Amino acid sequence: MLVRRRGALLLALVSLFLVATAPLAEATTPDLKLQRAKQADRDGYSPSLLLRAAQIAEVEPNDIPADAQEIAVGDVVDAGVPDGDVDWFRIDASTETWVAVSTAPIDGSVTDTVLELFESDGTSLIATDDDAGVGLYSALTGITVPDDGVVYARITRFSSVGDDAYRLAVEPSDAPPAPPVNDLPETAEVLEGCNVVVQGTTVGATNQLDVLACVNPDALGGDVYYQVEVPYSYQLTIQIEPDGAFDPAAYLFADPTDPAGSCVAGIDEAFTGENETLLFTNESADELPVTLYLAIDGWDPQRAGSFSAALSCDFVVDTGDESFGSLKARF
Repeated sequence: MLVRRRGALLLALVSLFLVATAPLAEATTPDLKLQRAKQADRDGYSPSLLLRAAQIAEVEPNDIPADAQEIAVGDVVDAGVPDGDVDWFRIDASTETWVAVSTAPIDGSVTDTVLELFESDGTSLIATDDDAGVGLYSALTGITVPDDGVVYARITRFSSVGDDAYRLAVEPSDAPPAPPVNDLPETAEVLEGCNVVVQGTTVGATNQLDVLACVNPDALGGDVYYQVEVPYSYQLTIQIEPDGAFDPAAYLFADPTDPAGSCVAGIDEAFTGENETLLFTNESADELPVTLYLAIDGWDPQRAGSFSAALSCDFVVDTGDESFGSLKARF
């Protein structure tokens, strides 16, 4: 008996030591999220033109829209963007419906580019990207060409990491992917009960919501929606498992016309490729079921992806006296 007690005491001491020496979990911050996102996936869009198109040298100065260098679809430009520099290009895209504009390395260079596309006024933003190209390079595909056929490209540096060099390519593109059916709160997929597993994707989805009241930092990717009913005195658990480099965020709200104002729970604590778990308990004063909308969002606007979401409902026993409503909810 003494030997067993000593063994138990030794096991307890070892357990305390392991807990005390275990590394602390990283706190989720916007900067850390961005750092993890940049490290997550280095296999981005690579323009096919790089292997066959003639290359054009950048012509400076091109620091403002009025001095933008004129290029066309099919052109490849070798350029550089030192810290503090801005490069503008005026793209004649009148022969295309959709275009892809991307930056890529020159002879192994590493430059952290940011790409912005504007309409012909040089101020109306069409789209922006940081890291959807190869490595830290930027790329935008499936861009709808404005009616006047003119697109302005603005290239800057996100950080001073690496070199200055980049290769700009403009080429025809396929149409952007169609948005999912449940891309809007009003077209949310209605779930049969709250014990269900759904497979979904944010590919093609648009960013509908500013949900800073639910999650911080705000999730800026495309979002899709589900409608679920939670019985009174039940806890809803939502476990989201992303595919690949997708970084999901999730939140629950009650009013589809005012998601931010009716948010009841939100989660965005994990990093790229990691699972998220969102909890909500129906403790409504009227002791009735509540209908909620589940939004599954993407933290990074350039990295949409697929996911599996497992929903489960479990009865929660109150620590105090149970009301008649909570007792009835069990059966």
